[in-house]
Amino acid sequence: MRVADRGALSPGSSAFEPARGVPLDLSRRPFRKLGAKLAMESVSMLKTHVLAAVMLVFGGASWAGSHATDTTAAADTDASAPAETVDLEAAERIFRKSCRACHGNKAQGAASYPELADKTPEYIAEKLEIYRSGEKIGPNSILMISHAKKLSDEDIANISVYVATAFD
Repeated sequence: MRVADRGALSPGSSAFEPARGVPLDLSRRPFRKLGAKLAMESVSMLKTHVLAAVMLVFGGASWAGSHATDTTAAADTDASAPAETVDLEAAERIFRKSCRACHGNKAQGAASYPELADKTPEYIAEKLEIYRSGEKIGPNSILMISHAKKLSDEDIANISVYVATAFD
């Protein structure tokens, strides 16, 4: 295929614009996809390292507090612990039953269903609450509303953390 409508390459033009009469080289397109894929993998790897660092810092503090010899120190640690805990087993059941058919086994997304594994728990919870209220915010709103209406606040918190962290 010859591209006759484009001008010749000049120093300021894009490298992807072929010169007049030069065959269009489509072999460069996969490199664009590869670059995007590498960028997403880098973000995923960074997210994993940040999560590991946070778990190390806060997990270490929790472990030290739970193994304190002084009972008052242990009581103080328990008082500062978050009131809400995440039930990952319940979240996994909800994910398997309601989410994975559209979003994929590892929340990687498919066709018109977005990837969820790269989202934050806050983002996922916010969207689920919007869907639960019945508000339409995208092309798949009808499907999401029917699933989200069944979720409690606890379910939303559980599934948000599970999806954001289980597939790194």
